[in-house]
Amino acid sequence: MFNLMADYKVIALPKLESGASRIFMLNKAAIEKHYFLEEYSRTNGGVTMLATYGKEKPDIRVLTRTVVSYLDNHD
Repeated sequence: MFNLMADYKVIALPKLESGASRIFMLNKAAIEKHYFLEEYSRTNGGVTMLATYGKEKPDIRVLTRTVVSYLDNHD
């Protein structure tokens, strides 16, 4: 099970009732102090890295644009 603590979470709800929601979270690497955006899969327990950011926390609007772009290109 994942520890779902993060600076930001973006939850993408399915278009169809039969689909599953998807969880994207902004985390920070403890050692490097860099932020990164990941998707957490509830079906296979995997994690997919979507983007990395610098030491400054990105705006939530930047993250949502990244998630929408990712979903448009990988769905």
